[in-house]
Amino acid sequence: MYRPLSHRGTALAASLICLAGVLTAPAGAAPGTTPPPTEAPVAESQQSTTAYGAPVPDGVSGYTESQPEEYIAPKTDPSSVPAPEKLATVAAAGPIEQALDASARDWGFGTPTTGIIGLGNGYWVKFYQYGTEVYSPGRGAVPMSNEVYRQWWVAGKFHTQMIDGQNLNWGQPLYSTRTASGVQTTFNRGSFVYDGRSQLVRSASRALTNKDVVVIGDSQVWETTGTATGGSWVFRGIKANGLNSVLFRCGGVGYLAERSTCSSYTSGVIGNKWDLPVGNPRAIYVHGSGNDLWTGKPYDETVNAASQVIDKLRQAYPGSQIIITDLVANGNNPNLRNRGVLGDRYRTLAAQKGVTFMSYKWWVSDYNAAGYLGDSVHFRDEYQSVLAGPMRDSFGAALRGNTLKGAVGTLHANTGGTAKYGYPLNNETPRSTAACTSASPRITPSTGRRIPAPTR
Repeated sequence: MYRPLSHRGTALAASLICLAGVLTAPAGAAPGTTPPPTEAPVAESQQSTTAYGAPVPDGVSGYTESQPEEYIAPKTDPSSVPAPEKLATVAAAGPIEQALDASARDWGFGTPTTGIIGLGNGYWVKFYQYGTEVYSPGRGAVPMSNEVYRQWWVAGKFHTQMIDGQNLNWGQPLYSTRTASGVQTTFNRGSFVYDGRSQLVRSASRALTNKDVVVIGDSQVWETTGTATGGSWVFRGIKANGLNSVLFRCGGVGYLAERSTCSSYTSGVIGNKWDLPVGNPRAIYVHGSGNDLWTGKPYDETVNAASQVIDKLRQAYPGSQIIITDLVANGNNPNLRNRGVLGDRYRTLAAQKGVTFMSYKWWVSDYNAAGYLGDSVHFRDEYQSVLAGPMRDSFGAALRGNTLKGAVGTLHANTGGTAKYGYPLNNETPRSTAACTSASPRITPSTGRRIPAPTR
């Protein structure tokens, strides 16, 4: 388990960091040192079962998928779209089909590939070489790309995803416009377009800007729910950097972990179960999830999934910074060591993929914060502020491109992390000399202070 370093060990660690050339600064530690928490954290086994349906600890939010965010995991699978001829019987040609053909000619969709097909409830569809025409009751012919049509009409029902804590589908097609990306179709609840570069159907309701961060996460990532009005420590830290979080999150999910009501990161991003917004956000933040430790899949498979998610996000947001993290844990709890092992694999992956890496590895023990937990890894609602300061500073450093992805980062995380050494002020760089120089990455002085334990 993690133990505080002796004076000799501290000196050795400082020397190693100096030799490797690292610069960090203290990450928001509160003043004062207090005795250990009076209540031991709940065993990891309880946390793991909670993520899959066991009773949620009192005062701990983030487990449920219903959150009032902009975007949350949808519930349908576009891959299950049946062949058009199976949707309904072919209807006789008439005024509706003539209207669809006229619109298709205007949009340059080419020759028809099917006859007119009835979808029920007054909806009709006809397919062409380069697009689809839908007759929308009261609106007339609405052109759309084949991909947007398939995403809207999934397995014989409207596409559905969780928005504002409700099961809302796109609704009725209203009209379409020509854009540089192609045919953009507006429905009751948003506009959508097929992005050929990423090969994804994307939300075009609002183009993201450098004031936005796309945040992908699990039960550690949420905005406002229950008794916690300020959001989780992750959400607060991002917001404190002056950025708006566009959330794709659900309790119990990860790169491969998923629930019956929520997709994994992989199926959400790569499988297009999430309608990722168009635009150029400041960053994409992907939170490492402990739920992936309970899928029964080997680390290699999980890390490979993470690699593929990064690749797809790069296609979707080529001009945006990608930030991935390890898993927050308590170094004094031997049941949580596997979180550190998987997190170290993400550090290596970040170096291989050239993305920014953030480490929370042993923050619970580094910051003496175990007494604030409602189980072994989730903070109680009233204590979400405990790590918000360190998260703010560390995320700010990551936004500046300062990241520790090699041996120095591993040493930094294993011997006190940001609580002891601070956050990075520049990058870890391979060194060919054994002496510290002014060219070395630096760290700001550490106060050695830790967050005081809660009073009970």
